[in-house]
Amino acid sequence: MAPDRDLPTRFDDWRESKAHAAGNGLARLATGDWSWVYQAPSAATVWRITPFDPAFDAFAKVCSANRNAHLPNVATHHSHPSGGTTTVLERLEEVEEQAARDWFAEFDAGSTSALVELKRILTDPDIGSEIGLFMGLDRNPANILRRPADGELVFTDAFWVNGPHLLELIKIARIWPTFHAWMGQQPS
Repeated sequence: MAPDRDLPTRFDDWRESKAHAAGNGLARLATGDWSWVYQAPSAATVWRITPFDPAFDAFAKVCSANRNAHLPNVATHHSHPSGGTTTVLERLEEVEEQAARDWFAEFDAGSTSALVELKRILTDPDIGSEIGLFMGLDRNPANILRRPADGELVFTDAFWVNGPHLLELIKIARIWPTFHAWMGQQPS
């Protein structure tokens, strides 16, 4: 699978990535809680652009390094210096919530060799150590989509971080320089 449009070797941040997508004829397909998805002109691939999501960055790298029927095919993945990502991957389709729940039951049971292998890939202990505030697998049914070509259900965003806690840490990091400067000005 090749990207529909050539990507620069890197993007500095998500704004540059979104501008590049819009300037190359991609249309916004969906908006998630941490990302935007743009459909490429051929409709065979999509771009997932995220301002900041360490869990998806790790997941896209896992998908790039491992071929499995239940992982999305990633054509290109860029990690932005700002912490966001731009990932070009195959276009997938939504499934009914019950189909996704049934898929998770099959995943837990290891009902096929591909699911057994997927569980081994996704539960590698090194992954959790690479992602700050890692909370395990994200069992949101919306993270299961269908590959149109073969009908396989695909786990599209497998890792979960503690989002509210992460946002609190970001707020603290933003005020820290001001707080630190203020503390240095206090009389002893």
